[in-house]
Amino acid sequence: MKTTRSIKFSMIFAILALISFSAKAYEWDKTISMQGRGIRQTSVFPLVGEKWRVRFVPKSKSNVKVEILDENGKVIASPIIQRNLDMPWTASGEISKSLKSAALRIEGSINGWSCTFEQYVTKSKGWELYKWHNDINSGIKLEKFAMWTGDASDEIEIPVSVESKKWRVFFETFESGKVNAELVDSNGKCHFLNYHLDKGTSDGWIFSPGEYILKVSSVGSSWAVSFEADKGFSTTKFVNRNNP
Repeated sequence: MKTTRSIKFSMIFAILALISFSAKAYEWDKTISMQGRGIRQTSVFPLVGEKWRVRFVPKSKSNVKVEILDENGKVIASPIIQRNLDMPWTASGEISKSLKSAALRIEGSINGWSCTFEQYVTKSKGWELYKWHNDINSGIKLEKFAMWTGDASDEIEIPVSVESKKWRVFFETFESGKVNAELVDSNGKCHFLNYHLDKGTSDGWIFSPGEYILKVSSVGSSWAVSFEADKGFSTTKFVNRNNP
C-alpha cells in the first residue's frame, strides 16, 4: 500500500507533467491580417512559432503574389504566386530559427482581397504574441513627417526623397468616390497601391529609404496622404507640392 507521502509526490509529479504538457501543446495563432485593394505591405511582426501558414482570399479572379519579407524588406519566401486565382488559397512552411521577425507584401486585385498569416506556436510562445498584439492594439506611436491633401478632382504626381529605413504610408478619403494612391520607387517598383470607393483609411509599410513618386487620382472625394515614422527617425529631403 502506498504511503500518504508517496501519493502526494505522485500527485505533484502528475500536476507538473500536466503543466509541462500544456506549455508545449501547439496551436495556430493568427499573427496578422490585412484587407486591401491593390498592393500593401504589413508592419513587421515577431516570429516565434515552428511553422507558418498564409491564407489569401480574393474577391474576384486576379493575379496574386504574397511574399514574406525580412525586417529590411528583403524577400525570403514567395508562398503564393498564382494567375487568375478565384478561390481561397493556403500555403505553409517551416520557420527558420535564425529568423526573428518578418512582414508580408501582398499584391492582389483592386476589387479587394483579404490575407492572414498564422504561426504554429506553443502556449508559452502564444503568450508572447498575445503581449505583442496588446502593444499593437494600444496604438502605434508614429510621427507624421510629410502630408498632402487634395480635392475631389485631382490627378497629381509628387516626387519625394525619404531618408528613413522603415516608415508608413497612411491614406484617407473623406467621402464616397473613386480615389487611388500609389507609391513607386525610382526603379518603377510599386510599394503601395490602394483604391478607395468609400470614406475610409488604409496604410502600408515601406522598408527602404530612397526616391519615390506618390501618385494620387481622385474622383468624387477629397483625400489626404501622410508619411509617418518613429519620432525623430524620418525626414524628407524634398517635396515639390504642398510642402508641409
